[in-house]
Amino acid sequence: MKLLSTAQKIDAFFHPEEFPSSPTARFIHIVLSRKSDSELVLRTDEGITKEMTRMGYKDVETKPRVVFTKRKAVAPERRTGREFLRFYGILGDDCSINASMCGKCPDCLIYGYAAAESGEKSKGSLKSRVLTEDGYSILPASEITELRTFNALSELETMVEFKDGKPEMRESLGAVEYVKPEAHFVDVETLRDIREPEFIYVLGNILRTTRYGAMSSRIGKVSNIVVAIVGAEAEIFSSLQLTKLLWDNLSVNERTHPLKDDVLTEKLTEIIEDVCKKAPSRTELIVGDELNKLLDETKEIYQNPKDLVEALRNLKGIFA
Repeated sequence: MKLLSTAQKIDAFFHPEEFPSSPTARFIHIVLSRKSDSELVLRTDEGITKEMTRMGYKDVETKPRVVFTKRKAVAPERRTGREFLRFYGILGDDCSINASMCGKCPDCLIYGYAAAESGEKSKGSLKSRVLTEDGYSILPASEITELRTFNALSELETMVEFKDGKPEMRESLGAVEYVKPEAHFVDVETLRDIREPEFIYVLGNILRTTRYGAMSSRIGKVSNIVVAIVGAEAEIFSSLQLTKLLWDNLSVNERTHPLKDDVLTEKLTEIIEDVCKKAPSRTELIVGDELNKLLDETKEIYQNPKDLVEALRNLKGIFA
């Protein structure tokens, strides 16, 4: 059953109903501008994750950029999707990200899973069909990060704590590096050999996920702005490539925090169109009004998800 009427341009890049047991050169790129709507902590061990990169292709100065790591991006989106599946009874108790996965639910079939057992009971493993990479801040790290100190107060709301009836000063001063609100990151999620219900599911996960990074119960609000959806016969974008091209296309006056959403969307759209023209692949591009119609239809599907739920429930798996 056809679910989307506004995605005709990329219909050829949806895989047929059966599970794609062999690669068929069907790629759908979702190009994103991720914007922090609050303070955001993107760290792995200590401090914010950063990488030294050339700022652009014309501007070859090297500066550190904040990295929106692929794990920090995909893990929350995957959890959002699993919550949806669990709410509608599609995800069983036998599937757990931190234990054994079922190998048959939409989450396993789309995002992949690793074997947790051996022998006859093993469900094997499956590579993810959501190809991801690190996203990069458009501006250098020095422009969009700050260091904040904090202390842990006692129940008296002071730095004094009583032990054995005697007052003692607490030594619980710390610091955390964070990304400022309204910082922008360019990111690309590429779907390979995906079926139409799976595409809607992944796109919905992106649109419905709003918190990322550490301490996400208090901070970490992020808006995922879909700039373009591109069907192709090959993987033609990288996040860093688009970030550097965008930097080169911003004037000196435009390279200040906070960046303007409309300026970024306009310039990034032009860059994507140019990259598509030069790509060694057939491409179909959805941007502007066409993209807005597709996103609106996707939201309407989630507002009344009966048909989507049925399609996800009946997805053919690898062993079907």
